[in-house]
Amino acid sequence: LDEGKVQKVGRKSSLLPKVGDKAKVRQLKKADSKDAKESNVKPKASVGSPAKGPIGHGKDAISINLSGPGKDEKPGGKSPKKSPKDKQKVLIKWKWVKRPNSGFPAFPVVMPRKAHRFSLVVCHPMGCYSTFFLGPEGLVKDLLVQSKMIRDYCKILCPGARHIEWGKQWFRYRSNRGGTRQCHAEIISTRDLQRAVDFVSGVVSSEVSTLGAADRVLLGGYSQGGCISLAVGLALPFDIGLIISQRGMLMKQTMDRHSVNGETVSQTDKAGGTHSDKTSKKPVYHSKPRIFMSAGVLDDVYLLENQADGRSWLEKYGCKVEFQAVKTLDHYENSHEEHALVRKAVLATFKRARKIESPKKVKRPLSKTLSEPSDSSR
Repeated sequence: LDEGKVQKVGRKSSLLPKVGDKAKVRQLKKADSKDAKESNVKPKASVGSPAKGPIGHGKDAISINLSGPGKDEKPGGKSPKKSPKDKQKVLIKWKWVKRPNSGFPAFPVVMPRKAHRFSLVVCHPMGCYSTFFLGPEGLVKDLLVQSKMIRDYCKILCPGARHIEWGKQWFRYRSNRGGTRQCHAEIISTRDLQRAVDFVSGVVSSEVSTLGAADRVLLGGYSQGGCISLAVGLALPFDIGLIISQRGMLMKQTMDRHSVNGETVSQTDKAGGTHSDKTSKKPVYHSKPRIFMSAGVLDDVYLLENQADGRSWLEKYGCKVEFQAVKTLDHYENSHEEHALVRKAVLATFKRARKIESPKKVKRPLSKTLSEPSDSSR
């Protein structure tokens, strides 16, 4: 699969059956047949093309052109003219990491160029591979090109879902309510959901332990990956820096897990400890992280109205939510406008993070370092 195909496979196999729009199915089939013909032609070198063939398992690098605002400049702002020497092409490398005994596949990790000060974990959509975000139009490439801060100091992890039945899925659907006002109440495999939450929670917790600060770790996801990021963010026993949901959905199962008698848990319940979860029978911690949600006005899978309902629930729960509805956005395509909004939220989280001070060496007085005879020995 080449980079463009990774996205189309996920779109066709996971999202279209839930829409039920026959006209759109025929249109996308024509597009796929056209792409199949074009795939036989040798691709031209372009920005973001992989250094060694197509992105996939076993590949570990992508070449990007740092022609964007390298120092987090404001889009549209005037910038000095760059000489040919200033234009540079950087090879972004990633390594494959596998969490032992998790049952989940190895996933790519992009290390920062200078120092590891932040971590961003992103979960791909249903039907896509863990390299989804590393494609030429993907979020990771956009973040690395547009922000020197992210490029130099942020570790990016792209955990992948298990291959269940027909393809990559974080959890299986048992109903077909996509594109309706009941899309948040899909009947799903709660066992799959809990396994995915446990796995991603382990990845996030490991990064928190490495950095020694929860507010320096961010978790995001696209579509079904957004469902996972919201579920994990509320289930963690601590508040991380930011939860990102790109056209994801706050599922009814997640809301039920954090509700008592049908109502959201209030601040007073937080002091009382935890309550049992009928689905997983695990204690639920009432973390209330900051959340960024992007939604598409043209989304015909996870409807804008349902997204707004999810925001209202989260705000009632006690979370600070930034909600952005993009007028030209549907459920399928990558969007530079959405990427810019995500990047802004990520950089704002970096600024809010507490400074990690290195332990200072304290010089002890000489009298304290010498052994003195005790009163009994005198």
